[in-house]
Amino acid sequence: MLRFGLHDMKKHGPDKVRKQIVVNYANAEKLAGRMDSAEEILSRDDWSASTNDYVICVAAVRDDIDSVIKLMKSAVEAELLEISAFRSWPVFKNVSSNPKFIEVFEKEFVTPKHPLSTVTPRAGPRDRRSAWSRPGGC
Repeated sequence: MLRFGLHDMKKHGPDKVRKQIVVNYANAEKLAGRMDSAEEILSRDDWSASTNDYVICVAAVRDDIDSVIKLMKSAVEAELLEISAFRSWPVFKNVSSNPKFIEVFEKEFVTPKHPLSTVTPRAGPRDRRSAWSRPGGC
Protein backbone atom coordinates (compact mmCIF):
# COMPACT_ATOMS: atom_id res chain seq x y z
CA MET A 1 0.00 0.00 0.00
CA LEU A 2 2.78 2.43 0.90
CA ARG A 3 4.66 1.55 -2.29
CA PHE A 4 1.57 2.29 -4.37
CA GLY A 5 0.94 5.55 -2.53
CA LEU A 6 4.54 6.59 -2.87
CA HIS A 7 4.64 6.25 -6.63
CA ASP A 8 1.11 7.55 -7.27
CA MET A 9 1.41 10.51 -4.85
CA LYS A 10 4.67 11.64 -6.42
CA LYS A 11 2.77 12.39 -9.61
CA HIS A 12 -0.63 13.51 -8.34
CA GLY A 13 -0.75 14.20 -4.62
CA PRO A 14 0.23 16.90 -2.14
CA ASP A 15 3.88 16.98 -1.13
CA LYS A 16 3.05 16.72 2.58
CA VAL A 17 1.21 13.42 2.14
CA ARG A 18 3.91 12.08 -0.16
CA LYS A 19 6.59 12.86 2.44
CA GLN A 20 4.56 11.09 5.12
CA ILE A 21 4.33 8.05 2.88
CA VAL A 22 8.06 8.12 2.13
CA VAL A 23 8.97 8.28 5.84
CA ASN A 24 6.47 5.58 6.82
CA TYR A 25 7.51 3.30 3.98
CA ALA A 26 11.19 3.71 4.83
CA ASN A 27 10.44 3.05 8.49
CA ALA A 28 8.45 -0.09 7.61
CA GLU A 29 11.44 -1.35 5.64
CA LYS A 30 13.75 -0.57 8.56
CA LEU A 31 11.53 -2.33 11.09
CA ALA A 32 11.44 -5.34 8.77
CA GLY A 33 15.24 -5.48 8.93
CA ARG A 34 15.84 -3.98 5.49
CA MET A 35 17.88 -0.90 6.44
CA ASP A 36 19.52 -0.69 3.00
CA SER A 37 16.08 -0.44 1.41
CA ALA A 38 15.00 2.17 3.97
CA GLU A 39 18.04 4.29 3.20
CA GLU A 40 17.47 3.95 -0.54
CA ILE A 41 13.87 5.14 -0.14
CA LEU A 42 14.93 8.16 1.95
CA SER A 43 17.83 9.10 -0.29
CA ARG A 44 15.52 9.60 -3.29
CA ASP A 45 14.33 12.87 -1.72
CA ASP A 46 16.10 16.06 -0.77
CA TRP A 47 15.05 16.65 2.84
CA SER A 48 17.16 19.81 3.33
CA ALA A 49 14.27 22.19 2.58
CA SER A 50 11.76 20.20 4.64
CA THR A 51 10.34 21.35 7.95
CA ASN A 52 11.84 19.93 11.12
CA ASP A 53 9.00 17.45 11.65
CA TYR A 54 10.10 15.60 8.52
CA VAL A 55 13.82 16.10 9.10
CA ILE A 56 13.59 14.64 12.61
CA CYS A 57 11.57 11.66 11.35
CA VAL A 58 14.13 10.98 8.62
CA ALA A 59 16.90 11.20 11.23
CA ALA A 60 14.99 8.72 13.41
CA VAL A 61 14.64 6.23 10.57
CA ARG A 62 18.37 6.57 9.95
CA ASP A 63 19.07 6.07 13.70
CA ASP A 64 20.82 9.46 13.73
CA ILE A 65 20.37 9.97 17.48
CA ASP A 66 22.39 13.19 17.59
CA SER A 67 20.19 14.86 14.97
CA VAL A 68 17.00 13.70 16.68
CA ILE A 69 18.25 15.10 19.98
CA LYS A 70 19.30 18.36 18.32
CA LEU A 71 15.88 18.85 16.68
CA MET A 72 13.41 17.48 19.23
CA LYS A 73 13.06 20.52 21.50
CA SER A 74 12.63 22.99 18.64
CA ALA A 75 10.14 20.69 16.88
CA VAL A 76 8.02 20.51 20.04
CA GLU A 77 8.30 24.24 20.74
CA ALA A 78 7.24 25.02 17.15
CA GLU A 79 4.29 22.63 17.65
CA LEU A 80 5.44 20.46 14.76
CA LEU A 81 5.45 17.43 17.08
CA GLU A 82 3.80 16.64 20.38
CA ILE A 83 6.01 15.32 23.17
CA SER A 84 4.09 12.05 23.17
CA ALA A 85 5.11 11.43 19.53
CA PHE A 86 8.53 10.35 20.75
CA ARG A 87 6.89 7.57 22.74
CA SER A 88 4.06 6.56 20.43
CA TRP A 89 5.09 7.02 16.78
CA PRO A 90 6.68 3.93 15.21
CA VAL A 91 9.31 6.09 13.51
CA PHE A 92 10.82 6.79 16.96
CA LYS A 93 10.72 3.15 18.13
CA ASN A 94 14.48 2.52 18.07
CA VAL A 95 15.48 6.06 18.99
CA SER A 96 13.31 6.23 22.10
CA SER A 97 15.13 3.30 23.69
CA ASN A 98 18.59 4.81 23.18
CA PRO A 99 20.18 5.79 26.54
CA LYS A 100 21.53 9.09 25.16
CA PHE A 101 18.11 10.01 23.81
CA ILE A 102 16.38 9.03 27.06
CA GLU A 103 18.75 11.18 29.11
CA VAL A 104 18.14 14.30 27.00
CA PHE A 105 14.41 13.62 26.62
CA GLU A 106 13.94 13.33 30.38
CA LYS A 107 16.02 16.45 30.97
CA GLU A 108 14.02 18.49 28.45
CA PHE A 109 10.47 17.23 28.93
CA VAL A 110 10.01 15.36 32.22
CA THR A 111 9.35 17.82 35.03
CA PRO A 112 7.14 17.82 38.14
CA LYS A 113 4.57 19.71 36.04
CA HIS A 114 4.90 17.13 33.20
CA PRO A 115 5.70 13.74 34.76
CA LEU A 116 6.69 10.83 32.55
CA SER A 117 3.09 9.57 32.47
CA THR A 118 2.04 12.70 30.54
CA VAL A 119 4.50 12.02 27.73
CA THR A 120 3.36 8.47 27.02
CA PRO A 121 0.72 7.39 24.49
CA ARG A 122 -1.83 7.36 27.32
CA ALA A 123 -1.56 11.15 27.69
CA GLY A 124 -5.01 11.85 26.28
CA PRO A 125 -7.46 11.47 23.45
CA ARG A 126 -5.56 13.84 21.20
CA ASP A 127 -2.63 11.42 21.17
CA ARG A 128 -4.81 8.56 19.95
CA ARG A 129 -5.28 10.16 16.54
CA SER A 130 -3.57 8.50 13.65
CA ALA A 131 -0.29 9.90 12.38
CA TRP A 132 -2.17 11.17 9.32
CA SER A 133 -4.20 13.64 11.38
CA ARG A 134 -1.37 14.91 13.57
CA PRO A 135 0.64 17.99 12.74
CA GLY A 136 3.61 16.80 10.74
CA GLY A 137 2.32 13.25 10.79
CA CYS A 138 5.44 11.14 10.23
